[in-house]
Amino acid sequence: MDERPADPGLTSGVGLGEPLPFEHVVTLIHVYRLVLHRPADRPGLRHHVEMLASGDPLRDVVAALFQSDEGRRLWRAEPDEAAARRLWHDAAPSYAGDADGFAATWRAAGGLADLVVRLVAAAAVRAVPVLHALFPGGVDPADDAAGPGWAYRLWALETERALSTIGVRLFPLLRLAGPVIGLVLEVGPDDPAGALADTLASLTAQIYGRWRLSVRGRLPAGAMLPADPRIATDDAEARPRAPWTGWLRAGDTLSASALALFAYAALRRPWASAIYCDEDLRQPDGSGAEPWLKTAWDPDAAEEADPVGALLLVRRRGRGRIGPHRPRPGAMAGRVVHLPAVLCHRPPAALRDLPIPAFPIGPAPPLPALSIVIATRDRADLLQRCIASLHARTDYPGIEIVLVDNGSREPAALALLDRLRHQGCTVLRRPGPFNWSTLNNDGVRASAGEVVVLMNNDVACIDPGWARALAAACLRPRVGIVGALLLYEDGGVQHAGVVVGPGAQAAHLWSGRLVAGARLQGLAAVTGACVAFRRSVFDRLGGLDEALPVTWNDVDFCLRLREAGLRVLLARDAVLIHAESATRSADSAPENQVQLASSRAWMAARHRRALRADPFLNPLLTAGNGGRLLDPAAPERLWSVLRGGGR
Repeated sequence: MDERPADPGLTSGVGLGEPLPFEHVVTLIHVYRLVLHRPADRPGLRHHVEMLASGDPLRDVVAALFQSDEGRRLWRAEPDEAAARRLWHDAAPSYAGDADGFAATWRAAGGLADLVVRLVAAAAVRAVPVLHALFPGGVDPADDAAGPGWAYRLWALETERALSTIGVRLFPLLRLAGPVIGLVLEVGPDDPAGALADTLASLTAQIYGRWRLSVRGRLPAGAMLPADPRIATDDAEARPRAPWTGWLRAGDTLSASALALFAYAALRRPWASAIYCDEDLRQPDGSGAEPWLKTAWDPDAAEEADPVGALLLVRRRGRGRIGPHRPRPGAMAGRVVHLPAVLCHRPPAALRDLPIPAFPIGPAPPLPALSIVIATRDRADLLQRCIASLHARTDYPGIEIVLVDNGSREPAALALLDRLRHQGCTVLRRPGPFNWSTLNNDGVRASAGEVVVLMNNDVACIDPGWARALAAACLRPRVGIVGALLLYEDGGVQHAGVVVGPGAQAAHLWSGRLVAGARLQGLAAVTGACVAFRRSVFDRLGGLDEALPVTWNDVDFCLRLREAGLRVLLARDAVLIHAESATRSADSAPENQVQLASSRAWMAARHRRALRADPFLNPLLTAGNGGRLLDPAAPERLWSVLRGGGR
């Protein structure tokens, strides 16, 4: 049979013309499983993708794999037809009894390599989880190891398969008790007709069919609505009102299981007033994808934080007509549920069109007396810049400044401290071994303000409203501590919150996860480089724990606040510069390892439960790098994450 020519349509990719690099990746993952019985390794996968991208036929790549040591060991000892039957069975167990189908395919193939190409082209290969093998540390959405963006697309493909399985699993329950979901699709004459068609196609492909769509606005030229009784224009006859309503734009597409998961969440969370999901931005062909994952809803920041752009369903209250625009977050009384799954896909251009809310904090309460405590040692240049920026770029009246000197010896620092004391600053002399907790505790107890700010001497003010933003957030009910948004000297984000766990580990939240438009955000912890709290909160907790002299003291304080039922917030309007570790060596320095290990052991023993997982980090993300990478195990864990109806 080897002399017969192969089907020419299969000599390039999988018979689909010139496939994208991502299609090469998926094809080769299946080829590895069929030929070598193992997941693809990253170097080998990259090499073979490059071969296909440069024009080598897939048949030749498969034949080369059969000639490898593993391929020879698996196949060379058997006659071709016996090996072919084994391939046929491995491709899909349902094929095993199809003798006629095997015989016809084997006759048409030009050997084992051609048979593999035909099986892959027919999409008859079971999905194989390979994310752990390819990305053991996490999936980088910007990874370009074998083609632009293919790492995230592979993660999204595995996730979509898992979601579809969950949707089918839920269907019997939802068919009996699932609620009707009403959707509002806003269109305009300038929307591409193709974008509208994509949205409608994704709706008609939903696993869960108990939905209604109201199309509002002028249809684009040439666009038509399908003949589906669930779809009508806004001026159609009044129909029974749906208990849940969501909003879409032309070009939005939904995962096939999206509405099934929303309906399931509505059943499992009968107290919920709104449900929202994660999403990504991608081109219609799936390329150029960028995930946009959300944090858990924070009820104490509800008037400020909106799951911007996410598909949002709101429970209908009363009989009134649902307007064309989604409500502002403050109007969503009750509990809000987050479905941590990428269920909505938007074209990248949609990001520019999203309304970014900037809700006012409300009537400004009377400004409380404010004290700023700064621990310092030597480095007169840093302290001088810090104090000068406080005077020049703070519009808060009557600030008290308390300087806690940890044994400065440099003449310039001593002269500066003496000068600042004569200018009205309180200066405490606290020589001895460095203990950040002790220094700040002494400073707070010597201050008089109702609200106290702890500030490192390597921080500089750049926005006059920073203190007002911190103080106003501190006065909100149930808020224990408020952190600031800290920037590097070059303007990059240095601190936008802290991710904790699993175990005694903490990392700064990756700045790419910032949610546009959210002025306040709930977090597990914030850095002590610039934080504010009420004096009553400090007294209630007994201050910072002095058993933690250098590291973890700020995280410990935040975790104890949360144990006491208080919230940890980040105020995005409080923006300052932080020259991190300018006054001491980095935590990773060899001389700090003993102290760091001791503090981590102390935290692991004290906060074992709180450090199991960060409740504010999206469970699709890894924790150790501040949530920058996608968890390769997330697709396998989706059912355990979603079975409770969201979080």
